[in-house]
Amino acid sequence: RGDLLQRGGGAYHEIDPGLIRPFEDRLALGAVWHNLGPFAFSAAALGRMVHQNFTVRFDQNTAQTYSPTTIIDPGGDGRGEHRIADEPREIEVYERSGGEGQETYILTNAQSFNFFTGTELQLYTEIDTFWFMNLSATGYWSIGNAPFGSFPDRNEPGLIHEDSANPNKRIHQRGRFDHDRSFGINLLTGIEPLQGLTSALVLRYRDGQPFVRTLLIQGLEQGPETIMAVPRGAARHTFHMGIDIRLQYRYTMKGYHITTSLDFFNVLGSGTEILEDSRTSSDFRRSLEMVPGRSAFLQFSIH
Repeated sequence: RGDLLQRGGGAYHEIDPGLIRPFEDRLALGAVWHNLGPFAFSAAALGRMVHQNFTVRFDQNTAQTYSPTTIIDPGGDGRGEHRIADEPREIEVYERSGGEGQETYILTNAQSFNFFTGTELQLYTEIDTFWFMNLSATGYWSIGNAPFGSFPDRNEPGLIHEDSANPNKRIHQRGRFDHDRSFGINLLTGIEPLQGLTSALVLRYRDGQPFVRTLLIQGLEQGPETIMAVPRGAARHTFHMGIDIRLQYRYTMKGYHITTSLDFFNVLGSGTEILEDSRTSSDFRRSLEMVPGRSAFLQFSIH
């Protein structure tokens, strides 16, 4: 109740008499090995299962204004998701008859749990020398329920919003959350061959961000509705790997400290798309945003 609820989502009118406090099961493990030559190695894992998140649903009278109807999904032609059968695929959606503006909501518990797990492996230098390296690999997996739209509980389960009550927003709601990029690799390494002269390299790899193909439904009594045509996370944007390099020289002249650095970004010249059109149409998966091209940045400072 109170301010926290107001910051976390929308209002409700009734409380489910069977409402219980959300709870979670959590397991965390980790270990570190030192003195592996110049290196240390660490491993960590985390698992969380979150139960009985708060959510809102329509009360019985409001829910009765929605009735199921069937529409045809033309499909995404198998681009990043399972290809649909030759026959058109049917999806059950919900048409509303009257009652707009009179909705009443019940605060209740979601029935499905959300599951999160992640691991990290890290190899890094722990000696003071003229070179260093930090190599880390991460992997994670998150499955849960998240209604369609941009509002608090899309990727923050348990923060309520009235759109969560709309049965059309909950179609195909269970799947991988937007932030679940599965696997990533980071490499940071550098060397100081001469005093004041340093060079460093950063390599980053990320699996593509999960997304969902959307479908605009026309002709419903309540007007157009957008739904998730497949389970969320069924497709991913393209993975990306990039390398950046820095060369830097610091020296002192007549009491002034002078630094000259040269940065090279996207050394591989990757032109990977990082955002694609999610709408069901001939433009599905059309590139909307690309990784910036190869570039260099020279900087000179004196103080």
